[in-house]
Amino acid sequence: KRVKVKLKSATMFYVVKDGEKRATCEVDGVTHYDGNFFSPKSNPRLQCICMPGYTGNNTEPFCKMSGRSNCDPLFRNADKIHRNCVPIYYGHQKPQSDCTHGYRCQHKTCRFGNSTMQLGDELSEGTGDYESYCMKCVCEVPPFPTCERLPLSVCDPSKYIKYPKIDLGVYTIDDNSTLTL
Repeated sequence: KRVKVKLKSATMFYVVKDGEKRATCEVDGVTHYDGNFFSPKSNPRLQCICMPGYTGNNTEPFCKMSGRSNCDPLFRNADKIHRNCVPIYYGHQKPQSDCTHGYRCQHKTCRFGNSTMQLGDELSEGTGDYESYCMKCVCEVPPFPTCERLPLSVCDPSKYIKYPKIDLGVYTIDDNSTLTL
């Protein structure tokens, strides 16, 4: 569902999932919505933005003092910083003063073949090839599962090997060294 917000100089749209409420910030008796800017009466030099997680503390990443760079990642892209994303800069940029080019964010899932695993999911023990038996694979550090060979005290891979059955029957050797079934 789209929510239309009319600002003084522009109209912005926010996408809100069904059943989800848009974040609000109560400041000086006024309700501000996610994405709205405000300056608290107690410190009008602060420039603040309402976003999820605001608890009434006018500190970064929600507020910054006027005159400070708008490139500060904690103010400009706080959501990405809180998700532990890493800022990306071009080679000619100065991270201390230039705005970031973008962010590289971690994945919350692991990929294994055609399968997608959530954090903490384990792969079932192998099927078919010797290399996958006695192997514990867990989605711990995306985007790939981490696999560990289980010790022999816990898992014996030879129990998974299917040897062909050979019926030896009963053999006897007579005095003439003839083998008879």
